[in-house]
Amino acid sequence: MDLKLQRKWLKQYKELFGNLIYVNSCRQKIADNHRYSNETNLAFGIGNTDADFVFIGKNFCKADGFINNSQLVKVRELFDKILGAIGLSKDNVYILNILKDSIYSNRNIKLEKFEPYFANQIKLIKPKLIIALGENALNMLIKPSIPFNKIREQILRYKTIDVITTYHPADLIKNPNLKRLVWEDFKKIKENYILE
Repeated sequence: MDLKLQRKWLKQYKELFGNLIYVNSCRQKIADNHRYSNETNLAFGIGNTDADFVFIGKNFCKADGFINNSQLVKVRELFDKILGAIGLSKDNVYILNILKDSIYSNRNIKLEKFEPYFANQIKLIKPKLIIALGENALNMLIKPSIPFNKIREQILRYKTIDVITTYHPADLIKNPNLKRLVWEDFKKIKENYILE
């Protein structure tokens, strides 16, 4: 099998594996709930499965159930601008959701139940850096004892992978004063992890 074909197969395998580990784990729930028959309720992640950078948020992709929400559009546009400012785009990063389906998007739910799914996705993607977008994502990865606003200044570790944490783009829409802090975090990504 030539290298191009191997990469294509690996990419498809990664995407399918990320989806199947979740779907197989809740097969009965899917059978019992017609909302799962619509694939737009599932949100595993989007982007390049060979990416060096994985961004993790609570729920961020098209399947959030809020696709027509103007606030979500603003969040996505802002995130695209932030990525572009350091030379990245959604073509060379992977954006992973903690919540894997929109049924849970607006409920108080124990996020830990989703940890095995995103842990397997991270294992398959093998990024060189994870960026935790917001406190929920950070708590899923590391469970720090230091407050979020203090720990975001540090480079942390998830297993063998470096982790930087910053505010979620939605936080910036609510509080524009956080933009300067987020820019500092993204400059750290550019200076330490992006080769010119």
